[in-house]
Amino acid sequence: MIAGGGPAGVARLPTGLLTGLLVVVRDGRGADVSDDGERALGRVPGSFAFGAYGAETAAAGRWS
Repeated sequence: MIAGGGPAGVARLPTGLLTGLLVVVRDGRGADVSDDGERALGRVPGSFAFGAYGAETAAAGRWS
């Protein structure tokens, strides 16, 4: 580490932005669940669970 910044060769601004983002994520800020997706879509959003999206899309014939 260099004094007042991140590792040698890493600019101070991106290091500060990334540190700020990671602190917010670590502290759990912004983790509230909302219905914004449902309100924007006008329906319940589908699942992106591993494998489910691909299987449903292929079965519907959207991929050929």
